[in-house]
Amino acid sequence: MKQPDPPGYREPSPPTASAPWNPRAVLAFKLSLASVLLVPALLLLMPLIHRARNLSREIALLAVAMIALASLASLYLGYRGARSGLDVRREVPSHPVAERGRSLATAAIPLGILGVAMQLFGFLFACLVLPVIGRGRQVRHLGRPALPPLQPDGEWASQPIVLHVDPASREGLAARWRENGRTEHASVAAFARLTLDLLGLGAPPALVAAAQRDALDEVRHAETCFALARAIDGRTVSPGAFPEAAHLPSLSRVRVVALASLAVDSLIDGAINEGVSARLAATVALRCEEGAFRDALKTIAADEGRHAAHGWDVVEWCVAEGGAPVLHALNGALSGLPKRAREGLATAADEGSWERWGIHGHALEAESYARTLDDARRRVQRFG
Repeated sequence: MKQPDPPGYREPSPPTASAPWNPRAVLAFKLSLASVLLVPALLLLMPLIHRARNLSREIALLAVAMIALASLASLYLGYRGARSGLDVRREVPSHPVAERGRSLATAAIPLGILGVAMQLFGFLFACLVLPVIGRGRQVRHLGRPALPPLQPDGEWASQPIVLHVDPASREGLAARWRENGRTEHASVAAFARLTLDLLGLGAPPALVAAAQRDALDEVRHAETCFALARAIDGRTVSPGAFPEAAHLPSLSRVRVVALASLAVDSLIDGAINEGVSARLAATVALRCEEGAFRDALKTIAADEGRHAAHGWDVVEWCVAEGGAPVLHALNGALSGLPKRAREGLATAADEGSWERWGIHGHALEAESYARTLDDARRRVQRFG
C-alpha cells in the first residue's frame, strides 16, 4: 500500500534530454564579452603605442575597423536573437538555463555598445588624430579643414592700403593673401565653438574671455588679409556664407571624452598651429620690403603667439580636470602628427621669393613647425 506523501512534497520532474545550444546566442555573447575584455588590454598597451612613433595610421585604422566590426556583429546577432526568441537551449524554452541564456544574449547589445565606444575612444585619440596642420584654429569636417567660399564683395576688404608689388606676381600673391584671409575667417568660427565648449564644460571665466578676445583678433586678421589682397590686384572680394560654421559638432556628453577631445583640439589647433603661425609671421615680418606687409605681420605674430599661449591654458585645464585619460589622448595625438608639414604654395612662394611680400617659403615653414612640435612634446611630457 502506497504511503501518502508528506505535506509540501512534490513529485520530481522527469529528466529532460539535453537540448542543443543555440549557436547564434552563444556567438553573440562571446563576441560581446571579447569586445569588452579588450578594453583593459588596450589601456595597458597604450603607453607602448605612444612610444612606437613609427606606428602607421594604416595599422591603427585596421585595428579600429576590426574591433568595430566585431562589436557591431555582436549587436546584430543580439538583435536577431532577441527577435527570434533567443534561448540558449532551443528545445526547452521554459528551462531556467534557457531563461538565463535569454538574459545573457540580450546583454550583447549594451556590451557591444560599450566595447565600441571605449575602444574607439582610445584608438581614435591615440592613433587616428588626422595630421592636418594649418594656420591657427580650424573648422573641420571629418578631420579636414573647411573654408568659406569667396564672393565679389568689399565688406571684408575695406581697410585702405597702398602697395607696390611686381606686376608679374600680383595674381598669385593676391590669391595667397585671400587664402590666408579665408583661414582667418574660419578661425572666427572655431573660436566661437571653443567658447561654447568651454562654457559647456564649466571652464573658468579667464579661459572663456580669452577665447572671445581671440575671436575678435581673427576678425581683424581676416579683414587685413582681404584688404592686402585688394591692394595687390584691385579686386573687391570677401568671404561668402559659411554654412559649415553653423553646424560644427559639439563635444561628447561623457565629460572625460569631451575633455580629451577639447585638449587634443587645443593642442593641435591652438598650441601647435597658432604657434607655427606666430613664428612664421614674426620671421617673415623681418624680411618684408613693404611696410604694409611688415606692419600686418607684426600684429598677426603678436596675436597668434597669445592665442598659442591660450591654447596651452586650455590644455592644462583639461589635464587638471580629466587626468590620465586626457594625458593619454594628448600623447596619442602627438604620436599621430607628421614629422614634417608642408602647406600647398605656389612655386615662387615655396622657394621663398615671396617672403619680401609676407608669404613664407617651405624652408622657413619646415623649421618653424619642427621647433614648435619639439616644444609641444617636451611640454606635454612635463604633464606626466
